[in-house]
Amino acid sequence: ADTLPKSGYTIDRALLIDTVEDNLQEASPRVASAGCEVDTFVANGNNFNGYTGKKVDFLYSWDAMVHFDIIDVVGYVSPVSQLVDGYCLFHHSNYGQPTTDIRQNPHWRNFMTKGVFAQLCRSSGLEVVSQKVFAWGEKDLDCITVAKTI
Repeated sequence: ADTLPKSGYTIDRALLIDTVEDNLQEASPRVASAGCEVDTFVANGNNFNGYTGKKVDFLYSWDAMVHFDIIDVVGYVSPVSQLVDGYCLFHHSNYGQPTTDIRQNPHWRNFMTKGVFAQLCRSSGLEVVSQKVFAWGEKDLDCITVAKTI
């Protein structure tokens, strides 16, 4: 199809966050070509310290979080309400084995489970709306969590 189905929502502004400035410079024009304003923020790899911009109403975090150490997941999830006034979609690991070297784990997944992630959300002032465990090369290896700010 030449056009995407209409969702009833428009995106007026996008906030792109990455730890690498070059990634943001590459992605910004592509996102802006969809007709929205683009803001960027270079994160430090552990949290969102230093972000002073406007809150967004939807946060989408896909794929990289499956590799994050639990300390970094806590660092990113705990301040989400400073960034978001609405919904969050997180793609995270559901690999429940403690680890010292993620390169030895299936698809380099780090330790995290559906239940641990839900608790981190609750402890951070987020309400878990839904969670779906799914296969990523192995049965039940990953999870999608949808949460919203309270």
